[in-house]
Amino acid sequence: MSHPARALVTFGAALASALVIATTLAVIVAIVLATAHGILESRPVRRRRARHAVRIARRARRARTAIALDRADASVHAYGELADIVDTVAVLDEHAAAELEPLLDNYVEVALARSRCRAALDQGDVAWLELQLAISHECRPRETEVLERRVAQGRRIAARLAELDDSLAAVAELLRYCAERASLPEIEPLLADDVLGSALAAAG
Repeated sequence: MSHPARALVTFGAALASALVIATTLAVIVAIVLATAHGILESRPVRRRRARHAVRIARRARRARTAIALDRADASVHAYGELADIVDTVAVLDEHAAAELEPLLDNYVEVALARSRCRAALDQGDVAWLELQLAISHECRPRETEVLERRVAQGRRIAARLAELDDSLAAVAELLRYCAERASLPEIEPLLADDVLGSALAAAG
């Protein structure tokens, strides 16, 4: 066989080997990709991805709420403490934590309303207004009428502020109570079999 012919045969054999190797690699890659896709789409992985997405959304929501409370001059620290309680429950039971979220939302609404009442009350010192009212009674009847309304309004705001303080404390304690209850483990299955009694009987 001439030299060119041998070279051609060698090249053909090398090309065939390369094609076999490439085909084999393609099959292996396809199998790996299919396996990876199957793993990524498996139920446990989907659940983990969903839980991770919920945690990210919760953190973003917490940050937005903290900003809103800070702008309203409400206690971000108190909210953060309660939010941490809910997040701790979420590690144990996401469903139980989801049931606590409405309570946390209600706490935020009450805290914002309280902050607005506090700001309104700070605009008028009721004690000072009452003093001005006592003075105006003697010589300024028109101002007296307006001051009487301001004093009455200040007293209503103060009463509403007291109600909101009570409601805020009650919601916080209710949330703590529900979180404690949700964190309790199910002990009945653990106590279903009297392990200690059985062991003592066996030890006879």
